[in-house]
Amino acid sequence: MLRGVRRPDDNQDRFSAAFFPSNFMNRTAVSALAAVCLLPGCTAIDLLLDPQPPFKAADPMAVVPQDFLFNRYAPLNRWLDTAERVLILDMPLKSCFDHEALRGIRYRWVIEPKENPVINIDRVAMTRRQLLWALGQDHLIQMTPKFGPQGELEYLELRSRNSALQDPSRFGFSEADRKRN
Repeated sequence: MLRGVRRPDDNQDRFSAAFFPSNFMNRTAVSALAAVCLLPGCTAIDLLLDPQPPFKAADPMAVVPQDFLFNRYAPLNRWLDTAERVLILDMPLKSCFDHEALRGIRYRWVIEPKENPVINIDRVAMTRRQLLWALGQDHLIQMTPKFGPQGELEYLELRSRNSALQDPSRFGFSEADRKRN
């Protein structure tokens, strides 16, 4: 009988630890531990395990100024900075504020726009702040949060700046003055 080689007993499984050399078992354990530690970092594995896209802003280059809808009310800031799936197709401007992505707060028109253009927006993940900024910039709408006596948000005030530009009497000009110039 050879002295360096162990022979499995009848009571042991054929592939037990006694069957394999000890340095092979140590290498296998270290390799398995390294694979388990590195496995979550692999993006290919992440894509296989979670095929949904990461919830990032649809247009990271869309810069929203820091003072747009600035407030210290944390629930409103969380609500504004939550990304939503935005699918607005052939919807009038005034109806856009009833869209499910913008539900959760009330809106009040102080100065309504004279025209009600049709809006088309299709984004996978757009923050509500980005959506409100895009609507405000594209259609000249000023937005101001109004708070109640307890400090909670009551509504978002909407003012169309476009209607002021179309109505010269708001600036003290008559129709005849406008025609002269």
